[in-house]
Amino acid sequence: MSNSTEFGKSLLADVRQRADKQSSDARKRAKKDAWKQLGVEVLIGAGKSLIANRQQEFLNNETNLANKMKIKTANDIATQVSQTESAANVFDGGRDLFFQQKAKSAVDDYLQSQYQAGSYNKAAYDKFSKNLSNSWGKELKKRHNEKYQTTQKFLQATGGGGVESYNEVMKSQRGGDISGFVAEMVGRGTGVLGKDSANAAANMLDTSEQVINFKKTYAKTGDVALSQFVANNKLLEGVELGSPAPTYGEPLKKKNNFGGEDVVIPQLQHDKDGNLIAQTLIKFDTSGGVTMTKPDMAIVERDFSEKLSVAFSKENNPIKAQGGYSLSRLNESQFKQMNDGITARIKATGVENTDKLFSQMYEVAAGRVNAFVGVAINEMSNEGFTPNASGHTANYMVLNSFDTPTNKVLTGAGKHNPWHTLRAMNGAVSESVINIPANVLSTLVTDNSVNLLRSYRSETTAGQSAIDSFVAKNNYFSQLDVHKPLATAHKAIKNIVDNPKRYAGMNDSQALTESLKYISE
Repeated sequence: MSNSTEFGKSLLADVRQRADKQSSDARKRAKKDAWKQLGVEVLIGAGKSLIANRQQEFLNNETNLANKMKIKTANDIATQVSQTESAANVFDGGRDLFFQQKAKSAVDDYLQSQYQAGSYNKAAYDKFSKNLSNSWGKELKKRHNEKYQTTQKFLQATGGGGVESYNEVMKSQRGGDISGFVAEMVGRGTGVLGKDSANAAANMLDTSEQVINFKKTYAKTGDVALSQFVANNKLLEGVELGSPAPTYGEPLKKKNNFGGEDVVIPQLQHDKDGNLIAQTLIKFDTSGGVTMTKPDMAIVERDFSEKLSVAFSKENNPIKAQGGYSLSRLNESQFKQMNDGITARIKATGVENTDKLFSQMYEVAAGRVNAFVGVAINEMSNEGFTPNASGHTANYMVLNSFDTPTNKVLTGAGKHNPWHTLRAMNGAVSESVINIPANVLSTLVTDNSVNLLRSYRSETTAGQSAIDSFVAKNNYFSQLDVHKPLATAHKAIKNIVDNPKRYAGMNDSQALTESLKYISE
């Protein structure tokens, strides 16, 4: 009995010794692992630690180890922030798009956690997702910029100080996640996609007048995308006092140039007696772009569209064939640009180039492009331009349409679409494809001021910004020697468009005369 008792005690003591040793070894390993994480080599051999005495003393000093870990934390954060800054700076789409794409995955994850699949309108969901990605991307960019400035100050500091302060500041700058951001943006979570989307869209607008116009339109239509577009493009501004507010007709579907269908919504303006006095057509295309047609441009755009449809409808139409011949003069790089552009437009409709439908849609799109060039050649030739100059100008308009997909490059040619015609003609002259046409100044600029105003005003806000950008970039087409009068006209036109109440009641010629006086004062 005593032998068995002694054996039991001995066994228990052995177990305790081994447990104590395992615990001690675990603590040592943890400290050695921490040391390794700090980039310090730990060499173990023949059961004996070869750590230098000072390193061992450091390991045994928990305060020093904690400080070293703080330094590593700061270094990791600074490295991550610097890498994000570098990636944003070299991103092809620019810094804004970089952060918008970073935001999109978080937005989609959030929305999918809030709204059950199949319980909402897909178009409304896509608009809500786009608005949130845009807003959350701006917020991520803002937060990153703050972190980057803090990091730059920390890295430029000398003496090794400020590590703990830097870590604390960076921790405070992290902010909340997307759920808190969305809750603040749309108010208390409703779980109702339409209302949430409307609140988010309203909060993205810049002025109180835009918010009011958004809410007016949304109350009547329940359509977030339309309401946001109306507010952003000032479609309720300048309406005569006493007239009824605009109403909206039933959405229509129309074939587009790339084998798909676009949705067109008419905005109707009536006088006090109920007579229709104006109709603005708002078009939402399959790639997410939006265009509009003001009443003063509707007739000429419809006329051009009808000519294009006639040219396209018959396989051997000579006008379409003329367009195809003109496009055959594109160089290899330009032809690839056109091909890639058509392909991208078709893919935007959800049809991949491996689908059977793709080849049919490509053939339709190519035929429409040929028809556009052919009709454009005839239009410009009738205005006094040579067929050669007209053909190359139309070719460049096609190429430009893929660079600026949200404006109205292909809605006409010549004096009724002067901004895009001038840009294309300037490109052809700059690359020595054609000489400066003799009548370009009078036909498209000095004798064409009303069409310059109407075509600019009929663009969306984004389209107007695109025009502002490319005229400035090309010095108002100095290659065509039209820059001085065009710059003056552009300034007067912007003054009219930006201040509709100032010129209310005037016709376009009167408004231009008064605006020229105003800007010269």
